[in-house]
Amino acid sequence: DLLASYPEFVAGVAVDVVQQARSTLLNQPFVREAGSSATDFVTDLTDVKEGSSAADYVTNLTDVKDRGSATTAVNQFIRIPEVAGNSLVIAKIESVKITENKSAAPSIPAPILRKKPIPYSQSVFLPIAPIELYFDIEAEPELNLDYLHGVLVVDRYNNTEKFHGFLAESPAEEGAIWEQFLELMWAYPIAPIFHFCDYEVKTFKRLAKLYNTPAYLWKPVLKRFVDIHKQVTQQAIMPVESYALKPIARWLGFDWRDAKANGAQCVCWYDDWLKTGDRDLLEAIVRYNEDDCRATYIVKDWLTNFLLSQKQ
Repeated sequence: DLLASYPEFVAGVAVDVVQQARSTLLNQPFVREAGSSATDFVTDLTDVKEGSSAADYVTNLTDVKDRGSATTAVNQFIRIPEVAGNSLVIAKIESVKITENKSAAPSIPAPILRKKPIPYSQSVFLPIAPIELYFDIEAEPELNLDYLHGVLVVDRYNNTEKFHGFLAESPAEEGAIWEQFLELMWAYPIAPIFHFCDYEVKTFKRLAKLYNTPAYLWKPVLKRFVDIHKQVTQQAIMPVESYALKPIARWLGFDWRDAKANGAQCVCWYDDWLKTGDRDLLEAIVRYNEDDCRATYIVKDWLTNFLLSQKQ
C-alpha cells in the first residue's frame, strides 16, 4: 500500500513488485493477477534477437497491456483435432545431428513437468496439439541476414522430437532456406508455431515481403504463431531475475550445452565462419539454436501444466 502511493509506481506496478519479491523469497511461481501491469521485466539485452535495435526490442517486450482471457488466446486453435492426419506428414528435409542437453545443476528446485502431455480437450490456456512446432531464428544484423531458421517438431501422437536447422552458409542462400522453412510449415498445416518474443513474427513478415512470397503461402502460417514470452509475462510470476528465455528455462532445470553462448556470440561465430570456413563454428550456432527451441518447448509445457494445476 505504501509503494502504491509513490508516483513512480503507477498502473499496478507496486503490486507486481511485491508479488515478484514474494515469488523470489519463496522460490515459488504464482499466477499473475488480472489487474497487474506485467511490464516490469524485460529480456537481458545481451540476448536481444539480432535485426532490431535494443530500444525497439525493449519497447516490444514491455508493451504487453493488450491482455485478453486465456480462453480467447487459445480459441484460434480450438478446432485442432486429437489426431490430425494431415499434420503427420513428414517433410523430406535433413535434420541437424542432435546431441543430448546437459542437465542443469539441481541448486534451484523447480516444478516437475508432467510425464504425459495434457490432452488437448483439457487445455484452456495454451494450444496442445498432436504436433507442435518450436521456432527460433539466428541473424547477422550488419548483413541484414537471417541465416538460420531452427524448428523443433514435437509429435505428441508418436512421442517423437526432431530438429530441423535451415542454414544459409552464405548470404546468397537466405532465400533458399526461407523456401525450405515454408515447406516444413506446410508439411504440418495446422500445427501451432511457438516462439519466444516477437522477433520471429517480424522477421517472418519481412522475409515474405523480401522474397515476394504469395500471400496464400505465408499469411495462414502467420496466424499459427504463439508468443510464449507474452504468455508467461501475462499469466505467471516466477522467481527469476529476468523474464528472458535463459533465466526462465534454467530455473526449470534446462541448460544450454554451450553455457556461455548467446545471440551476440552467434553473430561473431557466423562472421568468423564467413572468414575462415571453420565448420565447427556453424555447428556451435546450430547447437545453440536447437537449445533455444528446446528451451521454448520446456517453458511452454511448464506454463500449461502450471496454469492447469492452479485451476484444479
